[in-house]
Amino acid sequence: MGISCTAIAQAEEAIYLAEIIKQYQPKTFVFLGGYFPTLYYEEMLSRTAAADAIVVGEGEFPASCIIEHLEDDRDPRKR
Repeated sequence: MGISCTAIAQAEEAIYLAEIIKQYQPKTFVFLGGYFPTLYYEEMLSRTAAADAIVVGEGEFPASCIIEHLEDDRDPRKR
């Protein structure tokens, strides 16, 4: 599940949404992307354990790769 966060005002909502997803679907791979997570990825990851990954920069290609890995039952965090 990809969550876009384009502004600092959305950061808390993105984190909350990731946590709700993990609460009800703990096996769902959740990744955050967008302007704010790109600039502040360390802070986003330190604020919640619900985000499995942060997509830094343009997200179309990385999101596609994450989906391909998940479809093949591979961990997208590993190469």
